[in-house]
Amino acid sequence: MTSVAGHLMETDFLPEFRQWNSCSPLDLFDAAIRKEVKAEGENIRRTLDEQARRHNVLLLWLDCDMEGEAIAYEVIEVCLKANPHMDVFRARFSALIERDIIRAVQNPDRPNKNLNDAVEARQEIDLRIGSAFTRFQTIRLQKRFDSLGKSVISYGPCQFPTLGFVVQRHDDIQKFIAQTFWYLTCEAQFEHPDDPSKSLSLSFSWDRGRLYDRFACFLLYDICMEGKEAIVRKCQERPTSKWKPVPLNTIDFQILASRSLRMSSERAMTVAESLYQRGILSYPRTETNFFKEGFELNALINDHREHSQWGAFARRLLDDGLFEWPRAGGKDDQAHPPIHPTKSVELAALANDEERNVYELVTRHFLACCAKDARGSQTNITIAIPEDGGESFSATGLMVLERNYLDVYSKFDYWKGNKVPKLQVGDKFVPSSLLMKEGTTVPPDPISESDLISAMDKNGIGTDATIAQHIATIQTREYVTKDAQNRFIPTPLGLALVEGYNSMGYQLNKPQLRAAIEADCQRVARGELSKAEAVNRCLATMRACFVTCSKEAEKLDRSMEKYFVTKGKGDPSRYRVIHAAFSACGALPLPSKGDLSPHEHVCPLCSFQVLSVRNRDTGKDHTVCPFCFGNPPAPPLAVEGATDFRCFSCANEDCALASRTAGANIDVAPCPDRQCRGHMRLKKTGKGILMASCSTPNCKAVWWVPKFVKSATPVADRTCGACQQRVGVKVVLIHCKFHLGKGPPGLDPEKTLCPCCDRLWAESGNPAMPTKGVDGVGAGAATLRAAATVVTTGATMHMMTPQAPSTATPAATRSDVDTSSYDAALAGLAIRPTRTPYNPPAPRGPASSSAASFGGGSGIGDVPIGADPNAPLCDCQLPAKFCTVMKDGPNKGRPFYGCVKPRGEGCSFFQWGDLPPGATTGGSRGGGGGGYDGGGSSSAYKSSAGPPPLEEGPPCQCGDSSVCLTVQKEGPNKGRRFYACRKRQGYKEGPNKGRRFYACRKRPGEGKCDFFQWQDQPPMNPPGGGYGGGGGSSGGYGGEPSDFRGCVDSRECPA
Repeated sequence: MTSVAGHLMETDFLPEFRQWNSCSPLDLFDAAIRKEVKAEGENIRRTLDEQARRHNVLLLWLDCDMEGEAIAYEVIEVCLKANPHMDVFRARFSALIERDIIRAVQNPDRPNKNLNDAVEARQEIDLRIGSAFTRFQTIRLQKRFDSLGKSVISYGPCQFPTLGFVVQRHDDIQKFIAQTFWYLTCEAQFEHPDDPSKSLSLSFSWDRGRLYDRFACFLLYDICMEGKEAIVRKCQERPTSKWKPVPLNTIDFQILASRSLRMSSERAMTVAESLYQRGILSYPRTETNFFKEGFELNALINDHREHSQWGAFARRLLDDGLFEWPRAGGKDDQAHPPIHPTKSVELAALANDEERNVYELVTRHFLACCAKDARGSQTNITIAIPEDGGESFSATGLMVLERNYLDVYSKFDYWKGNKVPKLQVGDKFVPSSLLMKEGTTVPPDPISESDLISAMDKNGIGTDATIAQHIATIQTREYVTKDAQNRFIPTPLGLALVEGYNSMGYQLNKPQLRAAIEADCQRVARGELSKAEAVNRCLATMRACFVTCSKEAEKLDRSMEKYFVTKGKGDPSRYRVIHAAFSACGALPLPSKGDLSPHEHVCPLCSFQVLSVRNRDTGKDHTVCPFCFGNPPAPPLAVEGATDFRCFSCANEDCALASRTAGANIDVAPCPDRQCRGHMRLKKTGKGILMASCSTPNCKAVWWVPKFVKSATPVADRTCGACQQRVGVKVVLIHCKFHLGKGPPGLDPEKTLCPCCDRLWAESGNPAMPTKGVDGVGAGAATLRAAATVVTTGATMHMMTPQAPSTATPAATRSDVDTSSYDAALAGLAIRPTRTPYNPPAPRGPASSSAASFGGGSGIGDVPIGADPNAPLCDCQLPAKFCTVMKDGPNKGRPFYGCVKPRGEGCSFFQWGDLPPGATTGGSRGGGGGGYDGGGSSSAYKSSAGPPPLEEGPPCQCGDSSVCLTVQKEGPNKGRRFYACRKRQGYKEGPNKGRRFYACRKRPGEGKCDFFQWQDQPPMNPPGGGYGGGGGSSGGYGGEPSDFRGCVDSRECPA
């Protein structure tokens, strides 16, 4: 038996990506990552290793929540590495009580991989997004603004929304416009109910509250003044209660500590954990706020019988019948009970006031939740002035009858009585005061820590274990400060960051983005989504967001300039002159290391004089443009997110000092090395010679670009169809410009071609770029041609894979992944939890004749990412994407073809993947029955000859000819033909499935009529009435009008 202390491992990038200047921040979205034991966990790892070698069974007693399951899998990984034959079990329990412990031992479970995957997905998303944005904004802003110094300007998916709540309240205050209002007050003197010799003053509040029109308020006041007397319209007395608190969880504890003890949430958690480690309190990080049946509450209460502060109350709970089982709060993390004292300790025995305050709060809260509710009697009085239907005023009285839990909890809660006179309905009296008063609205206060914690919890920002950490982080980063009232005020840096990203159109400070991430993680935990799908869905959107932010970084600069002084515009004495009157560039940031000297070259991009920089240690020189160094040119001349830009990083073909090729960060083809998982990328040598080398450090794979190629630029959104079809690899096409005098005769000045299989390489006597085939063997152009017979029906082809030590998911593009929820989240829109189908890679469907059009002739093809080159052509004349139905229903798991383009940009092509080309089916995108293409799929296979002639029917009410369909649904009408409007229809289960009908050809919203006629009946109103007629109009999507296979009858419908 042994134990661990939280997470044993951490996820991080490989060492070559951890240095801030080792790669572009954009590369971090795809950089290799790995999970390894933390340095401080090495001793625990050795202990687990020793124990695993001596035992054959591993029973895990970690917390029964997602984090606990993730820690369990870390232990499993270490133990199975030492002893691969161990049998692993998981103990499932919800509380440390005898009944749960015995049940867990008698019924051991297996670890739940879905829960572990959900945690790992969240960790990877946070790592990649946080690292990329942090490096981007830190490096950029530090170089431009003096006052930022060396501080890290971090970004986190939880940290930024936390800042957003503070900034939102600040904006509400700044935008607030005070308004004047008017209201009425009424007071009256009555005989005191307890002492007739005394009077009791009672104030009544106006039921209208307030009016913002002075004249209207004055008219009502004048009516009241004329009436003089008030009459009692209602006097009702009823019992009331003040509920005792629910058991204490972490969120409520932090709110109480902030509100009642004036302690920060982080400090309160630190003190509570110190008391927990000494056995005084239970574990303070829990979401549970109710005690389960069987929890030994009486034993805990009994420990406090003799306590000097609350011992008497504990005795009342046990001896006088004051005990009542605590209310259920409704939250359960299945891991820990609510926070409670584990033993009785005198306050004087604790180390300091903070420990005494925290212990007293937890103990009094525990005893209060075990007591009865406070009970009282409430009297509601309503009067009218004047008595004949005038203005209504109200007053409320309260008499506390039983304080109960308040006797021990009065430090943190109160219930004050308020006496009212004994009145009856119909009583009349003359008010002693009736006034019209003026007031002014006031802005809200800056957000308090308790309100901030509540907002974070409500919006799912952070967990009970991390909320305090996120609040502390935005203070450490100096995004916010606290005022004298313990309320948060955003700093200029916090305001500038939020304003900068908002100006780009992204609401990164809103909670919706984190809500979308958490929603997908919960789907992973339930097994509805894989880890790779969840990560790809988020990163596909955030990568596009990052690219946009990089391109529009000047907007962030302008927001910062509102609050900070740009470098070069401050005190001139802080800067040194390198060369007087050297260039008319003004003061600009320059490299801080190395000796600077003038260079004779002038930058062709900005016309600034270039500087030479010599490294003092190595003696090597490089050049830098003073302007481009802090203001990199736009891609493709510079990579996305470039900082500290030097000439060797430039891809300008017209500059002699530029030595990078455009698209140097784009993976062109898989590395030919069998053992390497890297990819070939184009680059320039110091002498300007083009080559391609592997992206993996220490890999020696290289391809020298023929000398007649003047420049080569990868075309990121175009791939070679021949390579993907024949060998199963994705090769990015490159756009080449040639030296016409050095190349073969008849060479065009420029051309887009495949670097691996284009015949130009063989014609010019040069080798093609090497890559690997399905089996990992290196393959050039000849190998690709020889492997053309590899492709068979149903064959699965491999796409590019991550590096060997990486746990990264394959890179995703927006065309591959449904990112609608994240697109909405970035716009600051609320996310409604819905099932979002995801189309994972699946075995290919039947080969079609259209595949011959790819890779023919010169061997060059253009297959969009996500398309299947073996698939039929869609209406966009592109190979369709092979997908799988994920939605629950009769077609779940069934393969189909759809348009490869993003939803809303492509066509509506649809064809089932398990049927031969041209076959018809009773299904559609909605997963329903028969439909609008004569019983076929919503869009049948398109051959090169085009669709067959349209089969039309009698006119429908739209004035257009209807189409003839067949009922596919099981029942007496199956196989019957009918006429219906040709607008988009679905397929519906029912007795007419498969029956054909005529209907209007127009779509909903385009004037579609209700025309309907069965094909196998003479013209008449159909039994079902309206289009569909019970035959199939509401299930799914029936395809485009041009795809309908209708009857040859071409009568016009009314529309």
